[in-house]
Amino acid sequence: MKVFSKVAALWRPKAPTAGQLSESIPLSNLADETQIITRAENPTTQRYRLQEHLPQADQVSGEVSPLNYAEATRWFHRTGAEGGAPKTPAAPPPAKPASAGECPPAIQDLVRAAEAGDPEAQHRLGLWYEHRGESPADATLAAGWYTRAAERGLAPAKVRLGFLHEKGLGVPHNLALAATWYLRAADQDDPTGQVKIGVCYLEGQGVPPDFEAAVGWLLKAAEHGAAEGQFRLGLCYQKGLGIAASHYEAGKWFRRAADQEHAQAQYNLALLYRQGLGVPKDLSQAAKWLQRAAEQDFAEAQYLLGQSFEKGAGVEPNPTAAATWYRRAAEQGLLKAKHELGLLYLKGLGVAQDFREALRWFQAAAAEDLAAAQFSLALCYEEGKGVEPDAAQALSWVRKAAEHRHAGAALKLGASYLEGKLVAGDPAEAVRWIRRAAEQGLAQAQHRLGACLEAGTGLAPDDAEALKWYRRAAEQGYAEAQEAVGRFSAQGRAVRQDFVEAYKWHNLAAAQGWAPATTQREVLMRQMSPDQIAEGQRRTATFLPRKPA
Repeated sequence: MKVFSKVAALWRPKAPTAGQLSESIPLSNLADETQIITRAENPTTQRYRLQEHLPQADQVSGEVSPLNYAEATRWFHRTGAEGGAPKTPAAPPPAKPASAGECPPAIQDLVRAAEAGDPEAQHRLGLWYEHRGESPADATLAAGWYTRAAERGLAPAKVRLGFLHEKGLGVPHNLALAATWYLRAADQDDPTGQVKIGVCYLEGQGVPPDFEAAVGWLLKAAEHGAAEGQFRLGLCYQKGLGIAASHYEAGKWFRRAADQEHAQAQYNLALLYRQGLGVPKDLSQAAKWLQRAAEQDFAEAQYLLGQSFEKGAGVEPNPTAAATWYRRAAEQGLLKAKHELGLLYLKGLGVAQDFREALRWFQAAAAEDLAAAQFSLALCYEEGKGVEPDAAQALSWVRKAAEHRHAGAALKLGASYLEGKLVAGDPAEAVRWIRRAAEQGLAQAQHRLGACLEAGTGLAPDDAEALKWYRRAAEQGYAEAQEAVGRFSAQGRAVRQDFVEAYKWHNLAAAQGWAPATTQREVLMRQMSPDQIAEGQRRTATFLPRKPA
């Protein structure tokens, strides 16, 4: 009765909150390393999901289908309309099983044992049909044998039967029945079943989302040593799903899964070491775990390992190794790796300089709308690298990149309108694109927008607004903008006159070699007392550049 009471509990009205729905797995944002990935942008995981990694005859596994609230809700309401919890599913429509004599000699004994009622043999025979997959009938036969084994209480067969219902292989696609079978296996202390029902609760597949229930099942699986359970429990701790957020606990569970060669856990653990979240910041440890994940063809790890070798982060700089890992990630379809490999060919770092090869990789990534690659491709067309110069193509690609929110491309397009290069001059259109880049935090664009506002280029002059944008760029450490803020402070334009503050900004810009700032500083010092100069030097020494918001 334990199983059926829990199954019935699944169908009690318990609507998830809007917050729960919005926070559900998948937890992915690869544009920001602090958002630890699970699967969505990783081609390796996508490929594994398509192949589904059918288990060996003595194993049970299987990836989880993507989040689908609409499908889950449809089955939930359908089941409710029919009255209560799902009933024990009947065996799938019969497909006449081959007799022992009609089967390959290697499995004839297995068939005889299965027909005699041995649940282990029935399960293994189901696996054999699922592996073979020569026709749709094979999936139906696999489901039939799994059903027989499941009805005799064999937990691994229940997991496989749940998986077939989840995917609609040999049986109707039915997330509710999939969750039911997973729960029955989990109730028998089957770690894979515990992982699967935990994921169902996380993603609302066949059951209403319930993060606390998910954590409970994932913890059981994790304590049984299931690497996938440990990894997903780590994600729950990292995101605070169903349990108090804790980078320390996340790292602990990622480490346990990583020690079992779980590639995503190794990658996530590496990210924690890079950031110093829950573990001491240690780039060499990060590189070690990236290497282990990369060797398992985890594309994101290959990309980040390539970056580590290129920049010498936790490893000795090695452009050749960087190119090798970028290439392996690129060959799996990771767009940013294609772009980075193209840049290495453009610069001749780790590979022989080859503009045509650089162009080929840029084109491959640009065709799939990677803005950075589109911008690099535009520059190749403008400068004639790997291709004949073509202003029209350069303009087309820089516009595409700018429209995809590439700040550098937006600034380039604005500058083109301002200077009449690649396109007819149009100061108002120039300011529109420069402002777009400035609002994305690009310091050079912020300075350029300040200059337009100061000069009244493309819009009405406005010293206060100009100073605002100069200051944003200056606070990021942009020398030309620092000189401009110093000039405004010295002159008292749009701000109270302040020689000490002016000295600080001129001093900072001069330290970066910006000659006009050096000249202005010398003029300013003749008007300042020694105490004022000392205070200006103190402010210079305590200045820390800010990252853009």
